[in-house]
Amino acid sequence: MVLVNPCLSAEGREGGEVCAAGLSYLVARCLSENERGNCDLAGLAVAGSLGDKQDLSSGLNKEILDEAVREGVVSVKRGLRLGGGKIRDLLLFATDPYLPLAGKPERVDAFLKKVGAGGVEGEKKLSDLTAEEVERLTAALSSLSALSQELVGAVYVFNFEVVRDGTDFMRLVDACGRFGKAGVGIGLCLREESAVEEATSLHTKFQNKLVSELNRINKEEGGSGGADVVKELPNIFYFFVQESGVTGVLAGIVAEYLRTKKPVVALNTTSKSAETKISARCSSRLFKSGGLDLAEALEKASREVGGFGGGHPVAAGATVPAGSEEKFVAALDKKLLGKGFSTNFKKV
Repeated sequence: MVLVNPCLSAEGREGGEVCAAGLSYLVARCLSENERGNCDLAGLAVAGSLGDKQDLSSGLNKEILDEAVREGVVSVKRGLRLGGGKIRDLLLFATDPYLPLAGKPERVDAFLKKVGAGGVEGEKKLSDLTAEEVERLTAALSSLSALSQELVGAVYVFNFEVVRDGTDFMRLVDACGRFGKAGVGIGLCLREESAVEEATSLHTKFQNKLVSELNRINKEEGGSGGADVVKELPNIFYFFVQESGVTGVLAGIVAEYLRTKKPVVALNTTSKSAETKISARCSSRLFKSGGLDLAEALEKASREVGGFGGGHPVAAGATVPAGSEEKFVAALDKKLLGKGFSTNFKKV
């Protein structure tokens, strides 16, 4: 047996320079007797890299992307990294990068009316906008938040797939996996048009759960929730999740965009079992500052309360017995002592 693990080539870089999808593509290329055989599968490798938020400008990922562009499988352009659907829907579900419009239909409608983009009720697709409308929309989004600038960047177009926008394709396949619909996800990868409708429905269902939780966490100033939902300890933020199946993604969004100065811990008690599922994330900026290993911290803290955990330095998970959640977060907070997170903490 041969183990092919992209993490083993990371050399200290979280995630390394290629993902499992990329390695699968390289294996498929090697299996072909034709020099250009299986090049048409490069879009799947790029989708995997997008899903794992890996850098496509260096290493094996860049080599795969360069080949995909050279063979006409993938096209790259600069634009808004929202996706390729109707503008109103894209803004309603703009969770990564996060926009304060997400999950707020009234605000989205008012925004589109003010900007003068999106057509009647935002029914226009992003690809239907004129260059002037795109410029106007981009400027307006950037004014909402400094983080909105992350919406502008490389946009990947999959020329052979049933869903052409690379971000959309990645999101649909991801949603299939989250709801246990592997067959639908495989159908997308096999270019079956019949799989698109069900995959889109699954993605919408997932996004509705996600924005519901984000709205609960990120309440408007002066509203109820918000500060009460997210608790703060000297070295971590933590909160309890009410929806199932969104814990890890939710923790990542909160850590990257809403509570960026400390690791974020999301605890899900919705399971009917006697266990609580936990996900911990930190912002990319926090991780780059060095010295943080969430996998080690969660493994040790969960063991103290009779559970288990592990993962990656920047993204880890744990399972603990129901009822031990507060003991767990207290133990985890102590494990992260000395990392500099408590500098501005004020005990109320």
